[in-house]
Amino acid sequence: MTCQRCYGDVYECSDCDGQTRKSLLGDTLPCSTCRSTGYVCPQDGGYWQ
Repeated sequence: MTCQRCYGDVYECSDCDGQTRKSLLGDTLPCSTCRSTGYVCPQDGGYWQ
């Protein structure tokens, strides 16, 4: 995947492990770092889409 702002590569979010962390009820937890997308751009952060 590439960033739609700077066209660089995006990487799996280390804070939420790419949206794989779950709550006790099995729901996906929201992540403010990647804006709950599971990916971050090194330059633009969670605002890569």
